Amino acid sequence: MKDNLLITNIQRFCLNDGPGIRTTCFFKGCSIKCPWCCNPENISQLREEYFNDNRDCEVFGKYYTNTELYGILLKDKVFYNNVGGVTFSGGEALLQFYKFKPLLDLLKKSNINTCLETSLFVDNSIFVDSIIYFDYYIVDIKILDKNNCNNLIGGNLDLFYTNLDVLLNSNKNIWIRIPVIKGYTDDYVNKNNIVSLLKNISSRKNVVSIELIKGHNLAKSKYKFLSTKIQNIVYHELEDLSDEELHCYKQLIENECKDVMVRILKL
Repeated sequence: MKDNLLITNIQRFCLNDGPGIRTTCFFKGCSIKCPWCCNPENISQLREEYFNDNRDCEVFGKYYTNTELYGILLKDKVFYNNVGGVTFSGGEALLQFYKFKPLLDLLKKSNINTCLETSLFVDNSIFVDSIIYFDYYIVDIKILDKNNCNNLIGGNLDLFYTNLDVLLNSNKNIWIRIPVIKGYTDDYVNKNNIVSLLKNISSRKNVVSIELIKGHNLAKSKYKFLSTKIQNIVYHELEDLSDEELHCYKQLIENECKDVMVRILKL
């Protein structure tokens, strides 16, 4: 199993994970731990068994070979129309990057474009190697204070900036995605740090759009199952963020970033 890919979900007909209609693969394992994570089953790099409310045993994580996963993804090619393609998400898909490089080669030979959603908290050598394999990148920007980034989510902000610089100097199209989480990412200092960064990078031709995502509590049941298993994770009930607060944040970004589209993404 060590050379197989550990996936939790293959989601079809996705409209918000890059250009066109896409199939999104959620890889198990993440390099950070966000208290608001809406996919907590993807935090651990281990396959996890749990019992649902009916006391039936289920599993988070299924192993695929590159060939098996390619066969599944190829079935959706008819929907892509030369615009859509496959998006690799997680967790942090790059933690398994060297295992699924053969899959990326197969997709390229079949003229299927690829997109990576990443938080950029991954070893720089891995990230540099990934650049030639993906056509598009979705970059999550969460916390831009060095201490808070480390203490709240376990992220190395210096690594984030190093990888972001590599990406900005590539020719890859970039979507910026900002989770707006009350009590975690929406404070005055963090929002201004993010807006300052966006102001500096939004004029780059390869920055396609900036997306704001409102936090939610839809993953509550997943935490209930996982809290007694390997991860022993704790669920944090998220405070509701008003539409007015979200639109004010959007306006703040738009005032400073004239060259890029800003939108609120409803998932």
